[in-house]
Amino acid sequence: VPDWAKPFQIVQLNILDPASIGKVVSSDFHAIIHLAALNEHDSFNDAKMAWETNALGTQSLLSDASEKQIQKFIYFSTFHVYGNYKGIITEDSPTRPHHPYAATHRSAEDIVRFFQHYKGMNTLTLRLSNGYGYPMDSGVNRWTLVFNDLC
Repeated sequence: VPDWAKPFQIVQLNILDPASIGKVVSSDFHAIIHLAALNEHDSFNDAKMAWETNALGTQSLLSDASEKQIQKFIYFSTFHVYGNYKGIITEDSPTRPHHPYAATHRSAEDIVRFFQHYKGMNTLTLRLSNGYGYPMDSGVNRWTLVFNDLC
């Protein structure tokens, strides 16, 4: 493990299982970097699972983090929330999700904002175009590319 990665604990769990989250998330955590999501391709095949994973799973993770007083939460969303927006995209550009993947991430962003405004959690939402690098294979997570780019 490179020195820069030593403070990170990478955890794989079922984000839909509050018991799993409760066992893994610790009040000793300084922050949570949330990358879990059902991918775009699979969201078309199972919009219900996309909603449960991307929106409700985010809420479950935020609830546990709030209960354990973890004050920093970084959420990896997607540029797809802008839809087919024409022109230069800024943080103030309107969102127009046009498929389940985008819509569920936009809903999750609203949930993240709720925890920021009403629970006092320090949050950051990033709308990435591709967090895992090229070529993206929906079956392979490429965590190292995300963290290498953050450092």
